[in-house]
Amino acid sequence: TLRHSFDGAVFRGIEAMAMTMLAIFLLGAQLCSAISVATSKERPVTKVVNMLKQMQEDLENEQKKDEELHDDLKCWCKDNTAEKTKTIEDTEAELARLSSASKELNASAQSLMAEMTGLAAEVSKATATLDSARVLHGNKMEKLHEDDVTLDKDIQVVGSAATVIGGGAALLQSPEKLSEVAKQAEDAMGRREALLTDTLGIRDREALSAFFKNPLQFVKDGSLMQVGNSPGLAGGELSGLFKAMKTDFEAEMKSVEEEMKKEDMTYEELMASKKEEIRAGEASIESKRQQRVEARQELMEKTFQQEKGQKTIDAAKEFLAMAKEKCAITDDEWAERQKTRQAEIESVDEAIQVLDGDEAHATFGRTYGSFLQQKGSSSDILRAASEALVKVSRSSKDARLMALAATAEIKGMEKVKEAIDNMTADL
Repeated sequence: TLRHSFDGAVFRGIEAMAMTMLAIFLLGAQLCSAISVATSKERPVTKVVNMLKQMQEDLENEQKKDEELHDDLKCWCKDNTAEKTKTIEDTEAELARLSSASKELNASAQSLMAEMTGLAAEVSKATATLDSARVLHGNKMEKLHEDDVTLDKDIQVVGSAATVIGGGAALLQSPEKLSEVAKQAEDAMGRREALLTDTLGIRDREALSAFFKNPLQFVKDGSLMQVGNSPGLAGGELSGLFKAMKTDFEAEMKSVEEEMKKEDMTYEELMASKKEEIRAGEASIESKRQQRVEARQELMEKTFQQEKGQKTIDAAKEFLAMAKEKCAITDDEWAERQKTRQAEIESVDEAIQVLDGDEAHATFGRTYGSFLQQKGSSSDILRAASEALVKVSRSSKDARLMALAATAEIKGMEKVKEAIDNMTADL
């Protein structure tokens, strides 16, 4: 805006200069007309000189205003150059900070992604462990339960065998039942052979083998000697063996039931631990996912700020280049303007000196007729006025003013008056 103001002031100054030159012509016309009127009481040249002096004062005032405007423009160039330079420096520092922060955010986002991948693998592993534990626990509990059921059945079998063998001679009257009991006891003993290693000796096994092979014959051969209703020695031993087996089976059953409880407890603890591990892992994944989202959002914001800052720097550099160019041009224009303005002032001053000198006063004081008769002195005055007009016309570069100066030099006062009259009519 200040630049445009200065350019406008320059153009207005040139326009004012043209108007000034035109005013000189018009004043000259008035002067020549006044000379031809012999009855005029006031010397016309005095009015012209006074108006030229006022014109000179106006030109000097305009020159002062030009200087003030030029000073303002120089201040504008200096202040804006300093301001834009600081803007560039501050923005470049901010861009460096943003770049460093962006690198940290990008590294953080990558690190969070790696941590999330690791946690996801741990969660997947814990989930697989849970699935495997369910299968293993189910299989083990199924086997323990089956073992518990068969143990209960075997306990009942050997208990029943002990009771039946304790019946003594009454077994002879129920051979089918005796055979069934023997068969069931043999099956139970076969299933629990490992439990009976420390319970049955060789003699015990031989007696049981004979009983299992032919329980009825075992009785008939007198293997069961009884006194009254009590079983014999062999029968008592056999009954005792089945009771001992029952005791071992019951102990085993208790052990199985305890193992089932322990398995349930261990399984529940494992399930609770893995579920908590999975829950914590998933919560950590979600937390890191949110952190990564925030980091990426902040990274995008800083990237936007960097792009905006770079645009600010580019705009400031473009402005600085423009200001440097324009301010340099303005300095050149200012020097030319000062030169032109000074030439205007000097031209007007010279015109004043010509019109306000003693010889000019004496010449212009005569009547028009006598003025024409004084060819010598009037020619000198006319020549001086012509030269002054030439200088002013060159400063203003006005073709009409140049023509008027040439007329004054070649044709004399009458042609000058005629030219001024024509120029005044055109305006």
